[in-house]
Amino acid sequence: MPGVPRTNRCSGCKRRKIKCDENWPTCGGCARAKTTCSGPPNPHTFVTHFPPNQAVEGIPERSGITNRHGSLMLLQSQRLHGSDSCIGTFRLYSSTLSPGSNLTTSADRIAARLAAMLTHDAPHDMMFQAGYLKYLPARISSSPALRDAVALMCSAYANFQRGLPANQVLNPTLYGKALRSLGRAIDNRTCITAETVAATTIMERVEILFDAGRPFHRARHARGIDTLTRQRGPPKLDDEFDVQLALENHAALICQWTVDGGDNFFLRSPWKEFVDRATVSAGGVSEKRKDIYAIGRYYVYWPCLLQEFKRLNSERDEPTRMAQAERLGRIVSALDFDVRAKGDCLLEKAYNLGNIKERPDPQTPIGARYDIVCLDSLQLLVSYAMWAAICNRMLHHLRMVQGLAPSPSLDKDHRNFCRQIWMCIPYIQELGGTTSVLFVAPLYLSYEGATEELEKEYLFDYIVEVTRKRGRLMENLQDLERLVLNTARAMAAREELAH
Repeated sequence: MPGVPRTNRCSGCKRRKIKCDENWPTCGGCARAKTTCSGPPNPHTFVTHFPPNQAVEGIPERSGITNRHGSLMLLQSQRLHGSDSCIGTFRLYSSTLSPGSNLTTSADRIAARLAAMLTHDAPHDMMFQAGYLKYLPARISSSPALRDAVALMCSAYANFQRGLPANQVLNPTLYGKALRSLGRAIDNRTCITAETVAATTIMERVEILFDAGRPFHRARHARGIDTLTRQRGPPKLDDEFDVQLALENHAALICQWTVDGGDNFFLRSPWKEFVDRATVSAGGVSEKRKDIYAIGRYYVYWPCLLQEFKRLNSERDEPTRMAQAERLGRIVSALDFDVRAKGDCLLEKAYNLGNIKERPDPQTPIGARYDIVCLDSLQLLVSYAMWAAICNRMLHHLRMVQGLAPSPSLDKDHRNFCRQIWMCIPYIQELGGTTSVLFVAPLYLSYEGATEELEKEYLFDYIVEVTRKRGRLMENLQDLERLVLNTARAMAAREELAH
């Protein structure tokens, strides 16, 4: 019967795909993971209010949006302000509404499905952490491109969670429809809306997470984000959706520019002023999110630094090469000093608030792990450790260029930054979902820091696990290890990225 749970596992064990001992109120799996146990599943059945023969596009088999009697109700549009946990602009209708008024359009049904996923999956899946997502349900009806992109994302995520083979996660019919709708929206160049940019952003996320056939390190839709963002210019600060969309797209554009080069317009007016103001004053952005943006601002220099190092590495004139190395050393040292001062302060605050706790973990070669209260705290920690490690390896490379001996203090700091990333792995594994896929770049970067064989084996096994989940595992694991090491060195400008 629809709506009747087919398992007695709690939601945490079901998400982690482990057996639940049903020792409630806190089962053994949740006790070991130090997470709150949801207890036994709700035995009630929900009613969809649709005729049995009517196709219900975009509604999952089990929706998280039900009232206490189990009836699936339409979420009514209304303006909401507050924390990042608000699901856009939706609230429940009264159960006295007539069935015929519910979810009458495909946009309504897709919005309801997205809202269900945001309610159920956002706390433990990085895919749903982007600040702009909470505004999408209210915007879907105004943009066919956004509607079809969200439908594709929800379908792909559901298929991924069901464990379908990687080449079956993306529905080709929905993918084609989303591409056509986006193409029509982009062709209307007289009015490129925030919804069109959001549709392109979602397509880029879907490509990164679920397209097993795309080239390594590249996402075609990131170029679309670049083009549309330049055309529209900075958003107005009073449009929270547009502001958070621009801030989140910053990361996608940084990745695009680090791989393919390009002009980093975030460093120039009027974008520079927008970022300065938005990261401080944007409404609807939680303090934890603002801390992430504070670290993320340092990444804006990454593409420029890679281009500068590329010129340094190709310079044949020795005096010119030494002068360039000395100048770059001053720039990177200043960035390293700033980010460590800022990051240490933000992490100390997170430690004092109990958002991040270190404890022994004899089950891994690292010997310790982090217990982290939320994904924002995880992202803050990893973003800081990753950027600090990049600066560290750039400084190491500059010493080699200048003919200086390796610095023991640099190497010690590098290992500490890598260890911070490794200590997040148990928490990421417990989360399941797409979070492990989105954190693969820091793992690659940190692989070089493993100096003991057991550490390398532990890290590489985890990288293999994540790569297999993405459907991108190479037949020869030595090729994968070479890819990992090349990526780590390229991220710090020590090698060219393999294409």
